[in-house]
Amino acid sequence: MRVVHILPSLTSREGGGGPVVSTVALARGISDAGWETEIWATGYDLAHRVISADKGNPTTLVFPHYGHRWFYSPALGRHIQENLASFDIVNAHELWTYGALMAMRQAQPGLGRALCLLHVHGALHPWALHHHGYRKRLYSLILHPLVNKVDAVRVLNRREEDSARQWRLDVPFWVIPNFVEPLPVEAGSFRKAHSIPPGVPLITVVSRFHPVKRLVDLCEVFELVQRDLGDVHFAFAGDYGCSYGKTVLKAVQRRALRNVLMLGHCGGRQKWELLADSTVFCQFSIQEGHSAAITEALAAGCPVAISTGCNFDEVSEYGAGLVVDTVPAMAQGVVKILRDGQLRLQMSSNARRLVSERFTKERVVRQYMTLAEEAVRNLRATRGWGRLPTPPTSIAPQEGRPVHTNHPHSAPPSSHRMSSLRLSALGARGD
Repeated sequence: MRVVHILPSLTSREGGGGPVVSTVALARGISDAGWETEIWATGYDLAHRVISADKGNPTTLVFPHYGHRWFYSPALGRHIQENLASFDIVNAHELWTYGALMAMRQAQPGLGRALCLLHVHGALHPWALHHHGYRKRLYSLILHPLVNKVDAVRVLNRREEDSARQWRLDVPFWVIPNFVEPLPVEAGSFRKAHSIPPGVPLITVVSRFHPVKRLVDLCEVFELVQRDLGDVHFAFAGDYGCSYGKTVLKAVQRRALRNVLMLGHCGGRQKWELLADSTVFCQFSIQEGHSAAITEALAAGCPVAISTGCNFDEVSEYGAGLVVDTVPAMAQGVVKILRDGQLRLQMSSNARRLVSERFTKERVVRQYMTLAEEAVRNLRATRGWGRLPTPPTSIAPQEGRPVHTNHPHSAPPSSHRMSSLRLSALGARGD
């Protein structure tokens, strides 16, 4: 089975964040399970990515793009038109992007011969539709008919499915969550590195700095907690160099928060050391699909206090934390967790059990592959597919074609007009 994932970007710097991390992880899982997998994406500046040489990573093609919202890439569009027919399964990610448009158009019955899945990543939530709403209403004139022709829409939970159905879609929905792979770390290493005593509460936020995350409201929550408990440390992990990051920094000062760590981008071992040493994890988003940060906190055994908009009903179901709707309720919930050591231990145990039963790599990859394999068989029967064409073994490095490189750390071509850079391995920023 040949599978391709089409992404607008592979860098957190260009708004990738959770969807990039979860998509690359899924692609790697599928590849490890034996299916031939590729990633096609765009990148304005290849130097913004971190490239690893892991053997399990799928082959990746990176094309230049213009603009950081629509991610317009003629080279990617040509590559999709010329090569999509050789794949069994096409995964289009991020609805409001040029790559998703071209993938859905080319994979329509009569043009392509592949199963086409659209991964919306929360793009059809009411808040997301309202954000830049005028632009999205224009885009929807083209995109909505194409979405109604895909073979299935992948959502991360039932709430996201309910939101997506409000967009008048008459297609099957696949509910497949993201998974997490915890990294074993030594407990206490983060506190030691930042001089935080073992018994002092550490409240952690790992988040993109964006208005949808309501980090300014979290600063109000933390003020109430600090007023109640006194000696508390706070850690914000995420790139705060944007305009909203400056707004959050002003809120930290206005609320007179003490002992605040602004860590910037935090990935890999540093992120897992932070989560392992945190007393409670907080997220107060307006809306989430399936938050990678919450899932990672649960996997680290950290109790969570989250908003209803995070769409993580399993937290309440398993007793792994608290789900609230208001700033006072969030503050009261955090104080309750911090004051009750027995409650924290129980929540920590429940959090690990939740992840082990619902969000493991083996479970999620098997669910995806089972659904996809059955759908491909059904489409071959109904559309009369025969044997799929064998892809070419090599492509000449001409204009509009991928440029090959045998070394994962080869320097990118100096001209921005390059068509693409073929890589044998990829490590997306954000881990």
